[in-house]
Amino acid sequence: MRCCNCMRKLPVKNADYCPYCGKKTNEQNALHRLSAGTVLHDRYLVGTTLGEGGFGITYVGFDKTLEMKVAVKEYFPSGISTRINTVSNAVSVSIDKQKDVFDIGKENFLREARSVARFSKESGIVDVRDFFTENNTAYIVMEFLDGVDLNKYIRKNGVMEAKQTFEIMLPLMRTLEKMHRQNVIHRDISPDNIMRQDDGTLKLMDFGAARQFSREESNSLSVVLKPGYAPYEQYSSKGKQGPWTDVYALCATIYKCITGETPPDSLDRAIEDDLKKPSELGVSIPENLENTLLKGLAVHAQNRLQSMDELISAIEEKPAADMKSGIKEESVINAAETLKNDENETITADDVETAENLTLAADDNETDKNKTIAADDPDYDTQRTVSVDSVASAQNNANLTADEPKKGKKTSETVIGLVVLFILLCGIIGFIMSQVTSCSKEKTTAASTTESDEYNKESATATTPPLTEDLNRDLTAEIDAVSDLQKTFSVCGDRFAYIDSGGKAKLFELNETGVKRLTLSSAGNSDLSVIRCTGIGVVGIKKNGEPVFLEKSTDEFDCSSLLSSWSGLDDISITAYDFIDPSKSQTPSFIVTALGLRKDGTVISARYHSKNGLNLNDPLEVSGWTNIKSISWHWRINPIGLKKNGTLVPERTYMDDIIASLGDGDIMIKKNGTADGIGITNTSNYRYLAISNGYGLKTDGTVKKLTSSDNSKNYEVSDWSGITAIDSDHDFMVGKKSDGTFILASGNDALNRSFISIVNS
Repeated sequence: MRCCNCMRKLPVKNADYCPYCGKKTNEQNALHRLSAGTVLHDRYLVGTTLGEGGFGITYVGFDKTLEMKVAVKEYFPSGISTRINTVSNAVSVSIDKQKDVFDIGKENFLREARSVARFSKESGIVDVRDFFTENNTAYIVMEFLDGVDLNKYIRKNGVMEAKQTFEIMLPLMRTLEKMHRQNVIHRDISPDNIMRQDDGTLKLMDFGAARQFSREESNSLSVVLKPGYAPYEQYSSKGKQGPWTDVYALCATIYKCITGETPPDSLDRAIEDDLKKPSELGVSIPENLENTLLKGLAVHAQNRLQSMDELISAIEEKPAADMKSGIKEESVINAAETLKNDENETITADDVETAENLTLAADDNETDKNKTIAADDPDYDTQRTVSVDSVASAQNNANLTADEPKKGKKTSETVIGLVVLFILLCGIIGFIMSQVTSCSKEKTTAASTTESDEYNKESATATTPPLTEDLNRDLTAEIDAVSDLQKTFSVCGDRFAYIDSGGKAKLFELNETGVKRLTLSSAGNSDLSVIRCTGIGVVGIKKNGEPVFLEKSTDEFDCSSLLSSWSGLDDISITAYDFIDPSKSQTPSFIVTALGLRKDGTVISARYHSKNGLNLNDPLEVSGWTNIKSISWHWRINPIGLKKNGTLVPERTYMDDIIASLGDGDIMIKKNGTADGIGITNTSNYRYLAISNGYGLKTDGTVKKLTSSDNSKNYEVSDWSGITAIDSDHDFMVGKKSDGTFILASGNDALNRSFISIVNS
C-alpha cells in the first residue's frame, strides 16, 4: 500500500497517517476529480491533486512498471466537464452543445503532447513520458518535479534578485528557442507553471496550451488568458501569435519574480500603459537588463523582442538579428554612421530612440539631389520612406559623415552640416511619431472591435477609476453587507423572487413575451429572511431558521423531504443537474445536492439521486465544518465554505489567498475587494463587493464583466448605476438599486421594460 500524497510505500498496511509526509494515507480528491487510488492504463496509480486550471487537473502518480513517482495531467476543461467520482471516474460533458468543443480540445491535447514530447530531454522543460485516452478524456504522464512553483517560492521567500533571476532563466529560454524553431509555442507561461527544483534550477510545466503554429497563419490559435501574463494578441481570435507571445509571458514572469507584483493586464495597458519600471519599485537591476525586460513587455507584438534568441542576446549583451526596440521615455541619438553608395550617401542613425522607440534604418535608395531616410514603423510590416529635398544643398550636396569632415571641406562647414542634419532628423522623427501614434490608436480601436463584442466594448471604453481609498483597505464589512442583501432576492431559470418589506416572497415568471406575477400559497410565506430560486423550485428561510418550499418546479421527487429535518438555517444553496455516465448508460441520472448553513456556523448536506434515492446523512462530508459564514459550489458539485477568519474549506480546494467573500465558486473576492479566479481578467484596478455569473459589482455601484470567456453570458449592464446587489443565471441578471427597485438585463428591451414596470409596481 502506498500513501496517496507522497506515493511512498507504507511500512504498515492500513496506516491512517504516512510516517514520511505526515498526511492522511487515504485522503480523497474532490468529487469532480479522479478518485485517489485509481489505476490508469493498467500502469499509473493516481493519488491526490497537485493543481487545477482552466484546461485540466494534475495529480501525483506512481508508475508501477518503472516504480517511480510521476505527475499525471488530465484533460478536464472548466465549465463544460463534469464527473462525480463516487459514481464513476468517467468524464461527461455538462452541456450537450459543447461536446464537439470538448472532443476537439481532447484531440488537440494529445496532439500537443506529441509535439512537446520531442523536447522532453531538454533541461528547461518537464519530461513527457506517456499519453493516452481513458475515462472519456485524455492523460499526459510527466516526470515528477521536486520543488515549488515560482508563485509559492516568492510567497514564502520574497522577491528574487534581478541579475540572478535572468541567469537561472537562460536554460529555459534556450529550450523555448529550440521549440520555437520547430514551430511550437507554449502560450501559458506564468510563475505557477515554472517549477523551482530543490537544486535551484527551473523547469517549465503545463503544456496543455502549447500549440503548433504557422508563421503565416498563426492568428487562428485559441486563446489562453492569464491576466498579467497573457500578451495583447491573445485577447483576439485574430491576434497573430508566435515566439513573441512566449517572450511577453516569460518577461512578465521575470517581472513578478523580481518585483513581487503582477504586471498590469495587457488589455488595460493598451488603453493606458501604467507599467512601472522595476527600478521605480525599488528593485536593484542593471540598466541593460531593465531595458531588455521592458522591450520584452512591449504591449504590441511588433514593438516587442521577436524571439527568445533576441531576448537571450540582449541579456548577454550580444548582437541579435533584427533586434527590435522597446519602450523608453527620452529621445536619444546614440550614434550616426555614414554609408556611401556611388556619389550619394545614406545616413543611418543607430539606436535612435523616441517615446515609442522608433529606429531609423538606412536604405541605399537616394537620388542625386535627395537624401532618403527610411523609418521602420512599428505599426506596419512595410517601411515608410520620407524624402528630404536637398538636405545638403548649402554645401553643394556635400557628403556628411559623423566621424570626420569630407576631404577638401572646412571643419566649420562640416559642423554646420551636422547641426542641420540633426535638426532635420528631429523633425522627421516628430512627423513619424505623430503618424505612428495615430496608427496605433486606430489599430487599438480596430482590435477591440474585432474581439468578443460585448467584452471589448466595455474594455475599450474602460479607464482606471480614480481610487481615493486605500487599495489595501479591508472591505470585508461592506462585502458581508451586500451578501446579506443578496439573500433577499434571487433569479434562476425563468423565475425571479424577492422578499418584500413585510417578510413575504413575491414571485414572477420571466419569458420572451414579458413578466407574469405568480401567486404563492400563503402557507409558509411569512417572516422570510432568505429567498433562493433553484433548479427544483423556490426555497425560503424564515427568520427562525426554518426552511420552506414555496414552489416546486419538478415532480421528480418530494422536494419537501429534502429539507424535512433541517432547522436553524442562515442560508441554503441547492444545485440540480443531469449526469450521464458514458461508461455505463446513456440514461441520465437526475441529481440534486443541497447545502445548509446553520446560524451557529456549521454546515449540513443532503443529496437526491434518481437511482439511489434520498441521502440525508451528510453525503458531502461537511459536518466537520465550523465557523462558516458563507457557502458556495466549485464545479457545481463540490461544496466550498468560507470561514469567518477568511480561510476556505476544504483548504486546498481553490487557492491559498485570504478570501473575504465567495462569488460563483470559481471566482471569489479578497478582503480588499479584488477578484480572483479561473479565466478572469481586468480586475487589478477595480474593487468589487459581489460576484455573479462572471460579473462583478464595483464599489461605485456599477457592474463590470470579469471574464472574456465565450461561455459567459453577455449582459448589457454598461448603463447601470446605483446598484447595491446583483444576482443572475445564464439568461438574466437582476440588480437591486439603492432606492429598493430592481432592474433587469436580458437582451430583450421589451422584457426589461416590462420587468421594471411590473416588478416595481
